[in-house]
Amino acid sequence: MRTYESTVRDVVARDVVSWPEPEPFAMHAHMQRVTLEVTLRAVFGVTDRERRERLADQLGRLLAQSVCRLQFAVLLSRRFGAPDPLARLPSAALAATSRSLRPAAPA
Repeated sequence: MRTYESTVRDVVARDVVSWPEPEPFAMHAHMQRVTLEVTLRAVFGVTDRERRERLADQLGRLLAQSVCRLQFAVLLSRRFGAPDPLARLPSAALAATSRSLRPAAPA
């Protein structure tokens, strides 16, 4: 985690300046954006800003479509023995995002 500390600090600092002061606001979208950018930069090594923004948008849409419903469905399936909802993930969206995460081919 120490390796990613400066990346996390930079990303959070950039996001904090966009917070509406002194109004209360929902943190989820901000924290999701921070998490996605840190993951793309530190874990996947995406250094190109445009590519990172494109990937963050794709992943954000994928998460928005599936996370809340998926978490609820997993809880229900485990509690009541229903079919595994993870087997029904939108494979086309996952495949497109997976392709986007691959390093660009050398020119």
